[in-house]
Amino acid sequence: MNDYFQIRVTAQSNIGNFRKNHEDNFLLDNGDYLSQLHLENDFDESVKSYQTTVSQALFAVSDGMGGHQSGEAASFLTVSKLSEMRNHILSALRLEEAVNRYQKYISSLNSEMIIKSSMDKSLMGMGATLSTLILHSGHAIGIQVGDSRIYQYRQDELKQITKDHTEGQRMLDLNLLTTEEVSRFRSSKELTRYVGMGDEYFVLKGDHTEAVKITDRTWFLLCSDGLTDAVEDADIQLILKHYFHRGIVEAAAEELVSKALQGNERKKGGTDNITVMIVEILPVGIK
Repeated sequence: MNDYFQIRVTAQSNIGNFRKNHEDNFLLDNGDYLSQLHLENDFDESVKSYQTTVSQALFAVSDGMGGHQSGEAASFLTVSKLSEMRNHILSALRLEEAVNRYQKYISSLNSEMIIKSSMDKSLMGMGATLSTLILHSGHAIGIQVGDSRIYQYRQDELKQITKDHTEGQRMLDLNLLTTEEVSRFRSSKELTRYVGMGDEYFVLKGDHTEAVKITDRTWFLLCSDGLTDAVEDADIQLILKHYFHRGIVEAAAEELVSKALQGNERKKGGTDNITVMIVEILPVGIK
């Protein structure tokens, strides 16, 4: 028997204050993502929201990289292919099998992106991060490639459930640098894993989080580093706390984007594209 959940979700993506290209993208479970027309016209902002009741769902945020136009091509390819694979992934009987199907998608996408990059000079160096939230069998699980992030917010606590694939995080894991030293480490943001790395025969896999049993109102925040490079976790937590119990995902996302555009005394705002997605998951019958 499947557990059913009320879902409220919003995705807000902003080009930022200085970028000419919009290289972020996202995928909502209803199939919405930023079209090539939207990206080619570099609209300043996009907002998509909806609510529904489902037993299974899939959401993602992707941040593209590369030369002229190749970053947006990479993130578009990433989410459009994931949209095509959504039903196959979620039709798995068990959560573990859904994760396995997702991993095969990641590996296949990686090979395709490398081949495209080698055949088209305008796409040379294309790559993308991808953070995906899967709701299946009453649980939520995150799968990560790169440095876009997934946070969980419930019972007034914010928890980053994914781990960045960066040189800075690797230095922390090896106890070679402290958190303060990493903030000054020149190669801190260099990615150690992303879609488009290796060669066409390289088997890329994402790191998956522990499966979270959804028993009460839970928010998941998916975001590109345009948010987390400009806004401290403590400030993110305060903003989510303000809106959480009222279930106002749109206002929470809007304030996070605004905060990222403003920056603070230590961090300049809007230096990158900013994408924020908030997914509220509430078991049916619970208020």
